Amino acid sequence: MGRPWSPNFEHVVPGDDRGFAVAAWWVNLMRTDLGVDMFFLVAGKLDRVWREGGEFDRDVRVVRNWRKTKGWR
Repeated sequence: MGRPWSPNFEHVVPGDDRGFAVAAWWVNLMRTDLGVDMFFLVAGKLDRVWREGGEFDRDVRVVRNWRKTKGWR
């Protein structure tokens, strides 16, 4: 594990070695199996919850590239 702001490489498309981007360690960890478009969708919804309150829309959990065995809670 790196420091939160340590730069590292991440796959632009999860599991596809043809494209990489530089991102902070915490972004790479948060993005784990999300494509770029889904990451920004989820991040935007989290931002709205943090700014305005309320609950996170759990319907956003339908993710094309999701490979975690435990899924979202």
